[in-house]
Amino acid sequence: MNNKKYLTNEILQEIVNKKAAMNFEKLSEKLWISFPNTIPENRLIINNPIIYNPLWLSGFVDGEGCFTINIYNRKDTVLSKGVKLVFKITQNNKNINLLKQIIELLKCGNLHSQSKVTNSSVIDYMVTGLSDMTYKIIPFFIKYPLQSNKRKELESFIQVSEMMKQKAHLTEEGLAKIQIIKKTMNKR
Repeated sequence: MNNKKYLTNEILQEIVNKKAAMNFEKLSEKLWISFPNTIPENRLIINNPIIYNPLWLSGFVDGEGCFTINIYNRKDTVLSKGVKLVFKITQNNKNINLLKQIIELLKCGNLHSQSKVTNSSVIDYMVTGLSDMTYKIIPFFIKYPLQSNKRKELESFIQVSEMMKQKAHLTEEGLAKIQIIKKTMNKR
């Protein structure tokens, strides 16, 4: 662009081809009419393992990860409620190799396809076990801290994790406190 090469039709066509390939974006009707020979460039698919960089993963989770607390009906408990901590990263299924590498890096979690429910091409990497949260996920993010407001979500997540280790979620008082914490999380 600095050399004003984009002023030629050939270079403009290259730019439109790149635009067509980015983020699976569809071109506007006006661009299709103006550039009828558009061919989206092939997207680079990386099958090789990523270089393990925990700070990269922490930054990726800052943008793409989610820490949530699920409270659900459960007949086999005294309070008829269950509490589940969920760490999740959602991606298009074209990024499945990346999610598999994250499983390898964190040594926990599973992939779940949303296509069974919504006919979409979305995959979730999810960790739900208290043991995995306690010994893998939470220590990782303590060692490699999040930098965004998601750090507050993690702090609440850790607080509930500690309560669950003490079995507080099995008492009315503890469950009520967890419900209050949950209401403060993931506010936009």
